[in-house]
Amino acid sequence: MHRGRRSSYEQNDARERTLNREVRHCTVVIVSTRMEHMIISPINVHFDEDAMWVELTDGRTLGVPLAWFPRLLRATRDERDEVELSRVGLHWEALDEDISITGLLAGRCDVTHRTIDAASPGKR
Repeated sequence: MHRGRRSSYEQNDARERTLNREVRHCTVVIVSTRMEHMIISPINVHFDEDAMWVELTDGRTLGVPLAWFPRLLRATRDERDEVELSRVGLHWEALDEDISITGLLAGRCDVTHRTIDAASPGKR
């Protein structure tokens, strides 16, 4: 190969390699943007003695203490198993319990009914 000016073949080949890199980069950006707007939904829920385990569409499994949700803590196994999965959360009709996936991901527990906490008078 001689040094100096590139042949038109070499110039076209270099432009094509640059274009391919740019296209691959744009594709990654587009996929990334789509993922940012993806709604994370529950696909399965199960319980053990002390926790609720929620499998999500993005591959994660969240484990949260049943103590966070007193209605679920007091419920029977059959009542817990009557969960309805929606696009945005979990619902138990008989228990009047709704839990959002957004809330679980933010680490929020049941905020509708507060239990007596350790700071209450008489509890020391």
